[in-house]
Amino acid sequence: MAHDISSDFTIDANTSNKSQYNLEWFKNAVDFDGSNDWLEIKDHNDLSISGDENGDGTVVDGGILTVSAWVHRRSSAYNAILGKWSVAGNNREWQFYIDNANRLTFDLADRDGSEVEGLKSDSNKVLPINTWNHVAVTYDGRGGSNARNGINLYVNGDAVATANSAQKTGTYVSSSNSTGSAFIGYWQAGANVNSGYSMNGQIAQICFWKKALNADQIKTLYNTKYPLNRDIPTPTAFWRMGSDTDNDAIDGSGDDVAGNTINDQIGSLNAIASDNMTSADISNSL
Repeated sequence: MAHDISSDFTIDANTSNKSQYNLEWFKNAVDFDGSNDWLEIKDHNDLSISGDENGDGTVVDGGILTVSAWVHRRSSAYNAILGKWSVAGNNREWQFYIDNANRLTFDLADRDGSEVEGLKSDSNKVLPINTWNHVAVTYDGRGGSNARNGINLYVNGDAVATANSAQKTGTYVSSSNSTGSAFIGYWQAGANVNSGYSMNGQIAQICFWKKALNADQIKTLYNTKYPLNRDIPTPTAFWRMGSDTDNDAIDGSGDDVAGNTINDQIGSLNAIASDNMTSADISNSL
């Protein structure tokens, strides 16, 4: 179901960024059916947060990232947002999602794929369904047993997690650079690509940075609803999730893209829709 989300928000006329953004940038979303809808971004180093190795082969801290998005869920099931996470071939690096208790979650997988370090939003900071929420995670790249202390989770501009909300399996050291794809609105839980968890709802304005934004910058993202402004570093990738002016498309409806593609507005990390998604799943209402 396509949805014009512009009526769900108001713009602060006093923001310092008012000359930098256009309200039209936030009138689009992509709808996921909670079953077999996804957007796939082929493997690229820009989306990897693997740690480096010293000359003696020991692993040092991992990479740095920020992910932000607007989400509107229809259910309290697992709802994937963005991640490089596939059980097949142990291609697991990191994933950002909302769990079935409505808690925002970020996981890191160790380079052997069996150890997981992560952070959940506090149990009293759950995300409601059937409404739009801005969600973000930052990770400062530290590895080892203190990796969770480098993760920050935000909902609607406010921090929502403490180290006591961490989840852990085994002893995490550092992530590896897997060869698996990244997915928007999905993570692969089995050997078959159709075995996984899909977003049941809509995603708008999803961004990825290879740097950790600070709390003020996350707040600016929430308040302005526009990631390309002077108070925020330019994202590594930005999927606007639907536009009739910037040639995003599903089923070839864009002007310059052949196929079912959502364009990266910054670079070349375009996202390919699963076969069953159609133009009805993308909002172009202005």
